[in-house]
Amino acid sequence: SRKNIVAYWPCEDGTTATEYASALSGYPSMRVTTSGVTPAAYSTWAASDALPTVGVGTLRGTVPTYAYTGEASMRIFVKLPAAGVAATTRLVSVVTSGSARVWTVWVNSAGQFDLRAYDSDDTQIFATGFLTYWGNGDQLLIDVALFDSGFASGWEITVFSIDQSTMYVAQSVSNIGTLGAFTFYQITDIVVGEDGGLGDTAVGHVALANDTAAYANTSGSMVAWDGENPSDRFVRLCREELISGQSVTLSRTGNTVVMGPQGRADLLSLLREVVDADLGVMVEPRDQLGLGYRTRLSLYNQ
Repeated sequence: SRKNIVAYWPCEDGTTATEYASALSGYPSMRVTTSGVTPAAYSTWAASDALPTVGVGTLRGTVPTYAYTGEASMRIFVKLPAAGVAATTRLVSVVTSGSARVWTVWVNSAGQFDLRAYDSDDTQIFATGFLTYWGNGDQLLIDVALFDSGFASGWEITVFSIDQSTMYVAQSVSNIGTLGAFTFYQITDIVVGEDGGLGDTAVGHVALANDTAAYANTSGSMVAWDGENPSDRFVRLCREELISGQSVTLSRTGNTVVMGPQGRADLLSLLREVVDADLGVMVEPRDQLGLGYRTRLSLYNQ
């Protein structure tokens, strides 16, 4: 299991949801503190069930006390409206108990992001200026990482483009820097849409880790395994379901086909998609209880 995730709200709750449950047992839900959030309104991201859109509403997630490590990383899925937001507004804020008390990602009508920090008096102490990543209407994952050296804060903002990425090609842009004389400590809250001006922006999968390496090797799941080799998908699906799985392939480079995004279906249906795409054969191994797969290439020149 993945470690160092200290808070996680998938936001995949159904159309009647009035709050968004935590994926961590016993942890508080993400609350709708201002009305104007529509549950299960966005279903275009292949890697997720339907997510809410935030118009004039506000979401707030309270983070229980966790083991402080001197670093933190907040991640959130965002899809801005194709026409953009009406005016520059706060997209998501991370509230800490340090002297750099609030870190906020602002967004403007052009779909650019600006990371700003504020002290305990709500005075702005830092801003990156608006940075261009990908524009309005794109499916994005935004990651804000913070580092505390005891006398200064380091920061990094990374934007990952889901639409421009595949299983093996990840498209992301990062900006990094330091903020002297100010520190952060425990993350206490994550707030989405506090200005009420997001114009039906889709959001979800709000996660917080106390280790900036906690999301390593997640690019495949973020793009719903788009571009995965058939035999790799067969073995991965079996492993995820704790089924012994093996695949027979030829010792040669290249593949006859790659898989598209993995949909939401039962295991057998997903395995049959592999067979149908590659024109291979699903088998039962003689030497173990499990499933096996012969790729199309492995059937040539027998």
